[in-house]
Amino acid sequence: MENKHAYEILAEVVPHMKERPGMYFHPVNFNNLRLYMEGFITGLAWGPGEEGNREISRWLGKKVQRGSNVIWTAHVLALANDDEQKAWDLLFHYLEEFLKEKGNPPSKE
Repeated sequence: MENKHAYEILAEVVPHMKERPGMYFHPVNFNNLRLYMEGFITGLAWGPGEEGNREISRWLGKKVQRGSNVIWTAHVLALANDDEQKAWDLLFHYLEEFLKEKGNPPSKE
């Protein structure tokens, strides 16, 4: 198996998960998306100086001018005013933006 950076793996998975979430978790809802993404990111082999969910939380906290003391998915839900459909869209929006800034835009395959 090719040794890929965590950002590269995430950039490959995000578009597929966005398109076909039922292949990753059931039932398809924001809470399960949140739990899956947090676990998936935690499970990736992050290199030195990279901390997965904490790194994304700090990035999003700065981006939306909020603290970074909560996990990034909780930020997303708060930004969506607890509207799960809006939070679903925002989660992918911010995750794609994060990956673009890291030089790994989500693949379109």
